[in-house]
Amino acid sequence: MGIPGRLSRRESDGKSLITRSVRGTIEQSWYPNLGASHMARNQSVWGIDLGQCALKAIKLSHRKKDDQVVAEAFDYIEHPKILSQPDAEPDELIRAALEKFLSRNDVENDLLVISVPGQSGLARFVTLPPVESKKIPDIVAFEARQQIPFPLEEVVWDFQKIGGGVEEEGFALETEVGIFAMKLDMAHRHLEPFQNFGLEVEVVQFSPVALYNFAAYDYFWMKEKIAAAKAEAAAAKEEEKNKKKKKKGKGEEEASEEAEQSAAEDTPEEPADEEPIEEGGNVVIIDIGADKTDVVITDGDAIWLRSVPIGGNHFTRALSTEMKLTFAKAEHLKQNATKAPDPKRLYQAMRPVFQDFASELQRSIGYFSSTHRDRPLTKLIGVGNGFKLPGLQRFLQQNLQYDVDKVSTFAGIAGEEVVGASAFTENAPSFCVAYGLALQGLEQTPIQTNLLPREIQQARMIREKKPWALMAAAILLIGFIAVFAGNYRVYNAVHAKEWDDPTKKAQAASQKFRGWKGEYNGAIGTFNGTKENGELLAGADQVKTRDDWIEVLKVINEAVPRRGGVESDPDEVSDIREINIEFIDAAYVQNLGEWHQTMEEDFRNTMVPEEKEKAPEGEGWIFQVLGYTFFKEGEIYLVDDILKRFQTDQMREAGITHAALVNVETDAKWSPGKGSPLIEWEKMIDITLAERAQDQSGMPGDVAMPGMEDPSMYEQDQYAMPMPGDMEAYYMDSLNRTNLSDLASLKRYDFAIQFVWVPQNKEEGEGEQPAEEEF
Repeated sequence: MGIPGRLSRRESDGKSLITRSVRGTIEQSWYPNLGASHMARNQSVWGIDLGQCALKAIKLSHRKKDDQVVAEAFDYIEHPKILSQPDAEPDELIRAALEKFLSRNDVENDLLVISVPGQSGLARFVTLPPVESKKIPDIVAFEARQQIPFPLEEVVWDFQKIGGGVEEEGFALETEVGIFAMKLDMAHRHLEPFQNFGLEVEVVQFSPVALYNFAAYDYFWMKEKIAAAKAEAAAAKEEEKNKKKKKKGKGEEEASEEAEQSAAEDTPEEPADEEPIEEGGNVVIIDIGADKTDVVITDGDAIWLRSVPIGGNHFTRALSTEMKLTFAKAEHLKQNATKAPDPKRLYQAMRPVFQDFASELQRSIGYFSSTHRDRPLTKLIGVGNGFKLPGLQRFLQQNLQYDVDKVSTFAGIAGEEVVGASAFTENAPSFCVAYGLALQGLEQTPIQTNLLPREIQQARMIREKKPWALMAAAILLIGFIAVFAGNYRVYNAVHAKEWDDPTKKAQAASQKFRGWKGEYNGAIGTFNGTKENGELLAGADQVKTRDDWIEVLKVINEAVPRRGGVESDPDEVSDIREINIEFIDAAYVQNLGEWHQTMEEDFRNTMVPEEKEKAPEGEGWIFQVLGYTFFKEGEIYLVDDILKRFQTDQMREAGITHAALVNVETDAKWSPGKGSPLIEWEKMIDITLAERAQDQSGMPGDVAMPGMEDPSMYEQDQYAMPMPGDMEAYYMDSLNRTNLSDLASLKRYDFAIQFVWVPQNKEEGEGEQPAEEEF
């Protein structure tokens, strides 16, 4: 059953304080010591040990008046076959045994505590580091995850805080904890036979732990109790003797002493009690089962567990192999070895198993003795059905060099009808586990852990509390009804029907007032919003920004080439060095460097070298000037003349930098912050002036102007071409409309120039104010 471990308790004022926990919630119980007892329920308890060979059950109750555990009933039902026998059907045998048990005994109002084999789970004993007492459950949960080789969701586990440590200033020092765990499916498998009969099991416990509880109660605590009772009786007798001496004279006293001495010499001596266990000594409990043997070493406080993989079936298989018998016949021959025709041959056949068994026990005892030199072993106690094998007790005594006792009676229980029954006495070694289970149900044992699945415990707890919850709900409902009835009576007293019409009118007036108030508040909000917008538009910041815009538009206007009064022949429009600006747009961006970085390399190459290499920093405006020209040199003209006008020192002083030539279509929408053009680098557009004069409606930048379809327009010398932003108007020479068919096709170059503008702050009073100028 897991690794060897120990469990101990701590003495405190004549009692041993034991703390137990059910999955994280610590509660206290008291281990009975020298007459002290504690019971949570006043019910009888059945301890049921469903073993491989038989079903053993004992029913115990607690008698409060003399603090005595009483045996009320017992049952021993042997299986027709051993459950692990090759041709056996365990489920059917268990069902038959439980059915027979229930037909003989009434368990309706009793608690049921059952055992599971030690190899079904594991036990770990760990010493916790110094920690706050309230954090012990968290530390134990961490230890459980380390010690249990399965996810905690797949196991049912319990822990118990054991004594042996001290608590100082809220911190627990050297605290020992026992952790017990079993897989959920294994727990449900052991509970299934009982659930099939509608039985509710209260506690599930490991068989070795039940053996420890049996030994701690019956061998150690009861002997302490008996010794204390004898000491108390002797003290009372001595006190009575002293009282008699005071009443008698000196002569009478001497005569009385002589008479008492003579009577004592003539009285035969009482038989000596069972040899007491040495103080601080340990006993080894050997429970021989069908397939394994549980070894429990304890001194009543500490516990050390180990499972030896040799049981009664190994002796049976040895007989079956050596004597060529079936398993059933070999088992029968083993149980009746003394009546066999040739007992010596039987023991010779089982001798190898005897030797292996003794070697395993010697190895376990030797390991314990080497690691616990301060805890000497005093005797071995044999329990279990396998200990009925003739000669086993003597063989172990000779090979292990320890006294070996076989359990025949129980000192801790009363009830002559049970204890004195021959069937109980004959099978007493087999009732030790059931005895320990029933004691735990009465809370008379040091270990109170429970491996009953948590969901079953919660379901029962909810079921038990349902009547109380319903009763509480009913009481609350009655209280609410009473309160409502009282309030309703008061309500009717002050809410007569004659008040209904005035109340409705008052509510209507109040609702109308709330509507008017809402409209008023809405109007106030609209007024305030309009007022704030006006103040914002009329503020000093807006005036300053307006001046900045005027300044930048002025600079752009100065960069546009002028014809200088030179008249050009309309037939030679491609020789006119001028541009037509159709649109100026601007966008404010937070990161000018990103615009510079995302611009295509060809466009950055049109910047001045230092601006090409160094991106603008911070935030500012990106301007885009869209226009076109008919000048025949096209791109060369735009790069060498027009763009350089935006790259002068005057431009830089005005805050304009990083001018670059890009190309976009006239109707394309420019994306703020994006420096790459959306159209091809150069697009040649054939334009027939006659067609434009007839089809266009005079959009900004078109050659034709509104009204050109009117012949009177062709008699004028010039036509103005206004541009957005109040830019200066440029004029084209009058068109000779004498013969429109003679007009030539022109190549139109659409362009876009982008540049960065960062407004230059000037201190108040510095610099000259720009003169008013019409654009």
